Amino acid sequence: HVDVSRRFGSERQFGVRFNASYHGGDTPIDDQTRDVSVGALALDYQGEQLRATLDVIGQREDFQAPQRPFFPLSGFAIPGAPDGRLNVQQPWEWSKSEDLSLLGRVEYDLTDQVTVFAAAGGGNSRIERLFGTPVILNSAGDVSITPQNYLF
Repeated sequence: HVDVSRRFGSERQFGVRFNASYHGGDTPIDDQTRDVSVGALALDYQGEQLRATLDVIGQREDFQAPQRPFFPLSGFAIPGAPDGRLNVQQPWEWSKSEDLSLLGRVEYDLTDQVTVFAAAGGGNSRIERLFGTPVILNSAGDVSITPQNYLF
């Protein structure tokens, strides 16, 4: 994790802050890894009458062999769950997600009693997955898996 900030200018009117974090590696579940990173950059200006900010945030998550819910067919007793550390998913399954967000704001003091402002922001997410959807076929716990690829 890193968090660094500083103000600049003769009146310290310009500011910048960077914050980032990463963690990843094996999970307690067999053959599963997860990597997560996030970063944020904040810029600001604080003048006598004008103030402005810009925030940019990005995050990413990568899963190898992610867990999926099981969907049972009807007409039989649901079998007992397997050991929680056992990954019943296939090792070729994965999930990746990326998010990017921006937010800007400007304020201007027309007088001591009147301030005008505007703000705008937006975000974009991309999620891509290749995984199986497990269907429980009978009370013995036999499973059918249909591979699926999603991008949204």
